[in-house]
Amino acid sequence: MNTYFSWVKKDEVFDPGAHAREDLQIFKLNISQKEGEVALAQLTVLKQELPPTDQRYAFISCQNEEGEIQLIFKGKLVFFPKIMNDESVLLEFSAEPDQSREQLEKLQESLRVHPYWDELFVHSLDGKHDAIEFLDAWSELYYWDRITGELSLSNLFLGRKTWDLSNEILKDSLKVTLGETPLSEITVNVIAEWTQKAEGHIDVSHKIARHFSGGMINTLTPADFKNRWPKEGQKISGGRSGYQIVKSHITEINPPKTGILNSYPTVTGPLWRVNTQTSEPEAIRLKRSWLKARLLLGWSYRQKRREIMSFCLPQNHQLSVGTHRKEKKLNLHLQAIGDSHRSNFFNTKRGRMAIDHAIEVAKSYLAGSSRCVEIEFEVPFHSILQLTTDHDVVLKGVVIPGGLVKGKVVSYRLSKDGLKSIGWVKLAIAVGATTINHEVRKEESYAQDDYCLSTDIFQTPSGIIYQYEKNQAPISGVAYPQNLTIHDFVKDVAVRFDAAKQCDYLAANQYPIRENLSLAETPTTLALDLLDLRTREVAERQINVEILKGWSVPVQINLAGETS
Repeated sequence: MNTYFSWVKKDEVFDPGAHAREDLQIFKLNISQKEGEVALAQLTVLKQELPPTDQRYAFISCQNEEGEIQLIFKGKLVFFPKIMNDESVLLEFSAEPDQSREQLEKLQESLRVHPYWDELFVHSLDGKHDAIEFLDAWSELYYWDRITGELSLSNLFLGRKTWDLSNEILKDSLKVTLGETPLSEITVNVIAEWTQKAEGHIDVSHKIARHFSGGMINTLTPADFKNRWPKEGQKISGGRSGYQIVKSHITEINPPKTGILNSYPTVTGPLWRVNTQTSEPEAIRLKRSWLKARLLLGWSYRQKRREIMSFCLPQNHQLSVGTHRKEKKLNLHLQAIGDSHRSNFFNTKRGRMAIDHAIEVAKSYLAGSSRCVEIEFEVPFHSILQLTTDHDVVLKGVVIPGGLVKGKVVSYRLSKDGLKSIGWVKLAIAVGATTINHEVRKEESYAQDDYCLSTDIFQTPSGIIYQYEKNQAPISGVAYPQNLTIHDFVKDVAVRFDAAKQCDYLAANQYPIRENLSLAETPTTLALDLLDLRTREVAERQINVEILKGWSVPVQINLAGETS
């Protein structure tokens, strides 16, 4: 079987007639590819001058069993000739296309779909994402075609084409290897941290006034009351959250006239005392002051919050018994979700999207660990001229456990050394088992932000079904400060000794009970009982997700050796 090599230009199109030539005399040839990588070709050839730089692309072709000329590799020289001996050199070619970066960016853009992509899980200092990050939640790997250079995704278990190589395996070349035990379950903790922020203003002037007789601030001790009145800029509570006086003023006014009703008297009724000069009892009237005030409070709420969402995703496989069970714990830290008014994250629509993504990431870990059986074998060179890492292979025979196996091609090599030509293939095989489907009761769910039923049931695109009780843990602190009204902020207004109470006190303690009238014991005072906005260092909340229906990999081999 003849093998041909031709130097070509970058965009040259393969022509079986024109390119069936030997621009290089090949002593040894290795065309190989590993899963997730580009194909490489290594050639041992005679020493000679390299062609011009614009012709350092190559076509490698050969005759197939039908005698047709078939292109088996297209690539570019990437390895400067390495001297093997006085007569030969080693050349290396890569099938990676010149536009590979553009291809990768285009494909990655198509991968930005929920739930397989979530930027909250990606930590990139420069805003550029590592290529492998895009596959965190996919049971797929990148695949570059060694002929066309096209980029696509290839499934871990199933290729685009299935080959039956049962009758092609060379004698004594089959090797079966059992690797590490697959994961039986993975426990995932997803940590979200943010600062809940909210602020606003409340005017408490009218609420204060309504707690005085007549619905207006009035007192017999106006100077003292005005002196006690809060000042602008004054902070009411300490810490990172609290209140501050934004606007404040208070002035005496002439109350409205109400005629015979005298609803707003400007003096008290007669009160008796002893005249200090004559030592005789006398009746006097004291001034009753009416005041108009404005008190605007600015409030600010800053609470650091942490939510930890946890779940355990199991999978059944043929080795998940006894001491063979293998478990993994995975902690995923979300990037800052931003300062937000929300008091919870995983209860929201955006939070549930993060849960979906985390479950798909966990499934990807299970999938990657489950291909624990490797089979490698040799076949005639011509048998796998078109085989790629985007294919799977079926093998049948008594030397195969269970008599049948189907595995994904993870590596292959086409080798020629003089007159000897051979193909080598390695397969990765999943050891899945039949899963038990849980009976799931469907319930209506709501996707409105911060709104939910007590329990919701959801399903990911992979068929994993889960539920979580959104109210399973109380939210500490103030849940929705932006929805609060003045009645929520001002829990109570305590007024002691307004003018009416002061008059009552003086009347009860006038002459002859006491010789002098004194208001020193009954100044008008005001106290506001406000909603406590002081916060914790961190308010932490645990959310537990229950997997109702898990996921398992395909059954591609029967390790018990039973035929089906």
